[in-house]
Amino acid sequence: MSRKIRKIAATALAFAMLAGSAAGFSAVQGTPVITVSAAEQAVSATKAANGIAGPTIDAGTYKIAAGDTFKVKIKVTDNADGFNAINAWLDINTNYFEIVDKANGDPDMAEYEDSEAYTAVTLNEYSKKNVGKEIKTLITLYSDTNNLKGDVVISTITLKAKADAPAGYYSLPFDAVGDNGAMANRIDDKRNPIVINPTFKGALVQIGEGTDMIYPSSSASSDTLKGDFNLDGKVSQTDATFMLRYLLESSVSNDKNEVLYNLIKGNIREDLQNESKEKIFELAMANADVDGSEEGKSFKQTDATYVLRAVVTGSKVDNDYWTSFFA
Repeated sequence: MSRKIRKIAATALAFAMLAGSAAGFSAVQGTPVITVSAAEQAVSATKAANGIAGPTIDAGTYKIAAGDTFKVKIKVTDNADGFNAINAWLDINTNYFEIVDKANGDPDMAEYEDSEAYTAVTLNEYSKKNVGKEIKTLITLYSDTNNLKGDVVISTITLKAKADAPAGYYSLPFDAVGDNGAMANRIDDKRNPIVINPTFKGALVQIGEGTDMIYPSSSASSDTLKGDFNLDGKVSQTDATFMLRYLLESSVSNDKNEVLYNLIKGNIREDLQNESKEKIFELAMANADVDGSEEGKSFKQTDATYVLRAVVTGSKVDNDYWTSFFA
């Protein structure tokens, strides 16, 4: 198959994948990003139903100085059985890094334009829901008609560390959920898709020398505090109580926005007072879905139980707490 025909086929598959499962590809559900708690690469993994173990997608480790430009190479390893589709979402904190360029595959290799990754990769920059505006996600979508085996670089991201970036370790994690778009597949001998669950190892960038400071990638906007259902800026037993009351009262009402607003309106913090009821509802739902099982659109009684369990520990309950809680 010529490169041109293969590229057309790969692009068609890419659009089919992004459209959902119509082409036989399965979206991943409910796996949070695991951010670093030490100077190490952030590790996450998809957990698609009925999926089997997949390869490792590794963004590498880097040591640079503030102001340096460097290349992050997204490499697939442990890939003896191959894949024909991978959708990898890499989160980049633009407070510290500028996205300079992005390229399919590895531009530094010989015969670059004849490589599989050059023809089969689509790269996109994306702003995810319910994350800080500083986070830009670069999506590497590999899609081809045949399996690709062995170690291979599927994309190269050129970044520049900002000149005022403090010395320390910076985590650029992969998002194994990716707004339900992170996924991977291979095809069997009969060309049937097989769902695989890769392990993702995010980039770890050290800026400067001799520092223990760690800067995880932000995973939530300033408006989002998991567990803070009543939007008062903290997580307490009141949130769990209101969550249970809302579940009960909304079950017999046709106006769930109004039920929620009337329940929490006396607690909403000052900077949200002028938000619409629709926005208040959206934020409360995103906060209440602490385990992420409802994609931030609603929550269950188990989420209220998790809030109670968190509160009784006496720990500081913030978004980092929930990352550890569900790790």
